[in-house]
Amino acid sequence: MDREFLTPEAVTKRLKISRRTVLEWLRRGKLPGQKIGSQWRVDAAGLEAFLNEDKQQEAVPDKPSEFGTVDVLRLTGINRKTLHYWVQEGVITPSILGTYGGHRHRLWSFGDLAALRVTQTVTMEL
Repeated sequence: MDREFLTPEAVTKRLKISRRTVLEWLRRGKLPGQKIGSQWRVDAAGLEAFLNEDKQQEAVPDKPSEFGTVDVLRLTGINRKTLHYWVQEGVITPSILGTYGGHRHRLWSFGDLAALRVTQTVTMEL
């Protein structure tokens, strides 16, 4: 079977995006490709699969994969002091942590929000 390979320049013309974007996607693995020597090549079938996957993702609205503390407080109804206490005591820990500048912000996943609600319900029953 003959497989067709495209250069990054051919991909840029086809997708009407910059060469820099194509190369960044290739480096990150977002766009399937192979590096042959010092040059990238994109499998034409892999590009079609990438485009079809991208279209399917556009049909489904994006849900946030991480929540900041303000969002957690709003969505769970837990007050800030209680949340801070639970984290300090190790009752619950955020599964996603981010550091921005000199400050450390807690980032929570959807599963963390569910665990917080369960913890809140159990502690209210005690």
